[in-house]
Amino acid sequence: MRYLVTGERGFLLSGVMGEFKGEVISYEYGESYQNIDVVVHFASPVDRYEFRDKRNMAHTMVDYSLSLVEIAKENNAKFIFASSRAAGVCDDDYGVYKKFLEQYIEANIYNHLIYRIPRVYGSERKKGLMKQLRLDDIDNPSDYNKSLHYLDIEDFRSWFKENLYNTGIVEYEGLYRINTIEEIKNLYITKGE
Repeated sequence: MRYLVTGERGFLLSGVMGEFKGEVISYEYGESYQNIDVVVHFASPVDRYEFRDKRNMAHTMVDYSLSLVEIAKENNAKFIFASSRAAGVCDDDYGVYKKFLEQYIEANIYNHLIYRIPRVYGSERKKGLMKQLRLDDIDNPSDYNKSLHYLDIEDFRSWFKENLYNTGIVEYEGLYRINTIEEIKNLYITKGE
């Protein structure tokens, strides 16, 4: 098996790379690829720091994704895509782009697997809320008392493995962890970082 992947150094995919049995090839935008069996697309901007550059956000989310869909079509390859629960809400650019890409993938590739990923936290995560906590960049001090539903990285790994050979859109149906932002900080942010 030959896997063409994006996001392999990222928080989510790096922990499950061992599930891909065969040759793993890192995607380079604009390159052509032959004899690919599976395209795994997990690269995406994920936090408000990256969302500030709207043009780059659109390029990264849309242009990269569309070129990867074309590669999958040309190779008759399975397409595995990291979407988000935000695609079900579409209340910001991120959710709108994810929803569009889900629909585009469904319309163009029969053999696809779309993970609608909820929040996932772990001590190795460097973006999103974890970055805000490390930078002490929470908008309002009272936000530390807000409760969030999320998965620990180990929950994500199990869910990813369980669904790897499915097709269609999969949503997490297990139990969520629920903690305040303050509790999440205490769980995952090492003191003195």
